[in-house]
Amino acid sequence: MDPLSITASVIAILQAGDRLTTLLGQIKPFFEAREEIDSLFNEVSELHLVLGNLRNTLTDPPSSEFLSTNKVDTLHRLVKDGEATLLQLEELLQHYFVRLPDQNVLGVRKVRRLAWVKKRGQVEKLRRRLRDLRLTIAVQLGSVNL
Repeated sequence: MDPLSITASVIAILQAGDRLTTLLGQIKPFFEAREEIDSLFNEVSELHLVLGNLRNTLTDPPSSEFLSTNKVDTLHRLVKDGEATLLQLEELLQHYFVRLPDQNVLGVRKVRRLAWVKKRGQVEKLRRRLRDLRLTIAVQLGSVNL
């Protein structure tokens, strides 16, 4: 074989490898969908508990001197925003990502992988909003101790 043919063959193999790597990167979310959705379910349920406890604490504060009215109002608004975001995430989970389980398999969620890949950006946006909200709540509660 002449050097030009060898060079062309090597370039073709490298291009095929690059395309395969790109393809595998696009397919990876399909395989990780179940774990990511289970993690999202856990995150949503835990945050529901935390926000519910905070809401209960704010409606029945231990002492009126503990929190100023301004801080209570701010925390109420943050809890309300968090609950609205959680509601959006729950709707996405129920309508787009999870099918009813088969009769043969108990307790295992059926995941709609294609819907997960399509709506993943929207889910990540809501997750970022929840993370920001958690940080803001933590700062507000930390400022109470000052």
